[in-house]
Amino acid sequence: MELMASEPTADRRHGRDETRDERADRNWGELVQELRVTQTGTQILSGFLLTVAFQQSFQHLSGYQKVIYLCLIVLAAATTAVGLLPVALHRAMFRRRRKEWLVTQGNRLLVIALSLVAALTSGVVFFLFDVVASLTAGVIAGIAAAVAMIMWLLVYPLALRRSGTAGDDEPMARHGAVGNGEPSGASPTTRDGREGGRRPSAASGYARDEERADHG
Repeated sequence: MELMASEPTADRRHGRDETRDERADRNWGELVQELRVTQTGTQILSGFLLTVAFQQSFQHLSGYQKVIYLCLIVLAAATTAVGLLPVALHRAMFRRRRKEWLVTQGNRLLVIALSLVAALTSGVVFFLFDVVASLTAGVIAGIAAAVAMIMWLLVYPLALRRSGTAGDDEPMARHGAVGNGEPSGASPTTRDGREGGRRPSAASGYARDEERADHG
């Protein structure tokens, strides 16, 4: 059984034996799963906001509280639209072999969606504390929620990324690992120690023996 060399289209820089298309498909699947998480949070907050307007106590809200409420409704709608935009792009580019472009655009839209979800969550916290307690309590709670969102959704992931503790992709790429312990620039070796893409076949061995016999 011959030991075949790696395919030219395979990308093993990050320890994965996959082509560019396979990597794009995997990244797109991961993006879709992350979008589902953000959409779940958006749906919960949006559903809560929509029910507020139909409560009898809604008429007792002050003027600025109603303005804040309407702003939160618009923000929830914008967050939903941004979360659905990658799906619309995927439909528009269906079967046009633009998956890598879709992954790039989907990543940007996902970052925007996370920012909008963080802003929406902070606004809802401010609104609730303002209605239930007081404006001062609402401001303090809203600022605290915003700081917490920035710390957990922005500062903490970036700190892990810079420290290099989030994964082993960077060390593997730096040392040229390809999944079998060999540097990426080295020629693949067979089990008998020979370099090259494949082991010499039996036919080539017979040809060399006949050539030696002719010259002997």
